[in-house]
Amino acid sequence: MWDSKRFVKSKLILKVFFLFALICTALPHQASFAASDYKSISFYLQAHPDDWQLFRGEYAYNDLHAPQTKVVFIYTTAGDAGSVKGWWEARERGAVASIRKALKPTPLTIDIAQFNDHPIVRYTSGNSVSYFLRLPDGMDGSGSKEYNNESLSKLRDSNQSITAVDKSTTYTSWSDFTHTLKEIMDYETNVVGAKHPWVNVADNDSNYNPGDHMDHKATSDAVSTFAKGNYNRALYVTYDVKNKKGNIGGAALTNKKNLFYAYANEVYSQTVANGDPVDQQLFEDEWYWWGNKSYSRNIKYNQ
Repeated sequence: MWDSKRFVKSKLILKVFFLFALICTALPHQASFAASDYKSISFYLQAHPDDWQLFRGEYAYNDLHAPQTKVVFIYTTAGDAGSVKGWWEARERGAVASIRKALKPTPLTIDIAQFNDHPIVRYTSGNSVSYFLRLPDGMDGSGSKEYNNESLSKLRDSNQSITAVDKSTTYTSWSDFTHTLKEIMDYETNVVGAKHPWVNVADNDSNYNPGDHMDHKATSDAVSTFAKGNYNRALYVTYDVKNKKGNIGGAALTNKKNLFYAYANEVYSQTVANGDPVDQQLFEDEWYWWGNKSYSRNIKYNQ
């Protein structure tokens, strides 16, 4: 049943939460961790808040459990699906919850980092850091009317500008966007002192990864503009693993499942609080289609 008072209260809490994040502004060179704590770094760069859990979760779990590895998650879109009913906020919190599920109890800090003159929300917890660019979900590439039909595909193909769903910033060209991603990754890499670290990202070659989401492909295309000479890439198959044999079992499958359902449970909790609860069958279907499968190929930095 719709509870308007509860909905208004929940939306107010969300607004206060994100206002707090905006107030806690920090420059990227004011990181709260010691570089000496880490010997390596792994990147997970994806379009949507549940991508790495579904398609790369077992690897992320292992990285998060390696205390001398810094794990950096970068989300290019809000995954809003054209909704303005608190869906993207719930998914963002879900992504953070899934990371913290893999960690020992540890504080969570939120600030605003500045890269390429764009403010970007940053969450830090344990050996993880998460950046949310909050760009509109591109859907089939044409975007949604709720967010002016903007999309990463249009930004890539015709330099049609795209504005974050929270109105925090606008990317006016494809190079503006790709340079921002590279600046984030270069900054984190240099802090740790790593050489040619791995970035996990969806495979943008339709021969290996057919029928993919347009945002997945655009995000991977962006990484391709600067990966050569700098970053190793683990290119994973996304939706098409539904058509492949299950190849994960044992502890790896359990760990992956726990992280995905930490995301799912938090999203459900947030949408209930918003007065617009998500149908939990969505999560059951997604896990059934993709959960016990993981396919990828590697491209070295010098290829």
